Amino acid sequence: MNLLPIVIFLLLPLLVYTFISPKANIFGRVISIVNTDNARDIFLTFDDGPNGIWTEGVLEVLDRFNVKATFFLIRKNVEKYP
Repeated sequence: MNLLPIVIFLLLPLLVYTFISPKANIFGRVISIVNTDNARDIFLTFDDGPNGIWTEGVLEVLDRFNVKATFFLIRKNVEKYP
């Protein structure tokens, strides 16, 4: 008997719930609300970097305007574009 269709059928609702509900906490605590004293604060994130085309330019603009940001890196990209 092939168990793959049964496993997919049983896990599908969990995966759908995880992507629909940002507060599902299935993969860990999710912080989606941050209290700030300054109503003008924004939070910038850049995912899947670095990138050989865009990263350097983004860093220059952020530095020029003294803007802080969070970068989420991918190992293969870090090795390719150190």
